Amino acid sequence: IGWQYIHFSDNGKKYIYFTGNGFAKGTTIINEKNEKFGPCKGWLDPIFDSKKEKWASVCKKSQSKYEIILSNKKKIGPFFWVGSIAFSKNDKVMAYLLKKKDEKFYLKLENKLIGPFDFDKVKDLQLDKRGKNWVFTGIKKNRFYFIHNSKIHGPYYRHLNSISKDEKGFKLYEKGNWALLAKTSSFENKHILIINGKKMGVFVNAYLPSFSKNGGKWAFWYGKLKKLNLKWYVRLSDGKEFGPYANPAFSKYKVYLSENANFWAILTEKRLGEYEYIINGKKYGNQYNMVFGFEHIKGRKEYFTWFSKKRKNIILNKVFLK
Repeated sequence: IGWQYIHFSDNGKKYIYFTGNGFAKGTTIINEKNEKFGPCKGWLDPIFDSKKEKWASVCKKSQSKYEIILSNKKKIGPFFWVGSIAFSKNDKVMAYLLKKKDEKFYLKLENKLIGPFDFDKVKDLQLDKRGKNWVFTGIKKNRFYFIHNSKIHGPYYRHLNSISKDEKGFKLYEKGNWALLAKTSSFENKHILIINGKKMGVFVNAYLPSFSKNGGKWAFWYGKLKKLNLKWYVRLSDGKEFGPYANPAFSKYKVYLSENANFWAILTEKRLGEYEYIINGKKYGNQYNMVFGFEHIKGRKEYFTWFSKKRKNIILNKVFLK
């Protein structure tokens, strides 16, 4: 018997792993106490709370019988189908998507059953900090839809990955804000960005925004062709644009915002091995050989700070945000 996956809590004291000889014969989850969960003919990859101490997964008993299994051994169900579980960011609320025999999908959020939703497939459920706002994605006739608090947006050709293969092309922020990157067709490299239902674009490329602390302001990177060269710009929520700039360095497409969003910062790579931080349009660090350790320090004195290397010298940089 060989284990297939193993997951540790943040402090390393708790863990779970899968055992079994394949889904046909059944697999089992075992935790650090050697307690067994299952067997099941298939499991959904488990989701964890913020500390990775509590978990939930979906156990497939048969083609039309599914159960949710919790780390405290509680079972929820059975269901005709269930998948895409999510915890709120404060770990107090759990929600999941399910399908009934009417072939319609529903969202179970605490004691509320929300729906029906008429899609071929649903996935990617996300909750905000308190579980009051939620999003998931739906697919119908090979077209992609984005569902935010029961309001359906789309259809789109597909949503995009952002920043890395592990981060989806949409995000639910605090204060009820959300953003979505989508492609308009299969044959054109054209992207649109939708922030709280407002469509922006079309862009050659764009990335998810950053929001201010109160959620009222935002900023994002986007790219457009200029004389056949891709140039990068920063757009703010008040409509102001800055650029063109060189490529984002180290694939860091995040725009850093001060708490009141009166200051923004980006890192660009002018040429190979030459970096610049740009803060509110002003350039810092002409011809840095390397930059690292960027931090946004909050408090009575708020500032951006980072280390840079120029030749053999290491420099500590601070820009105070007044």
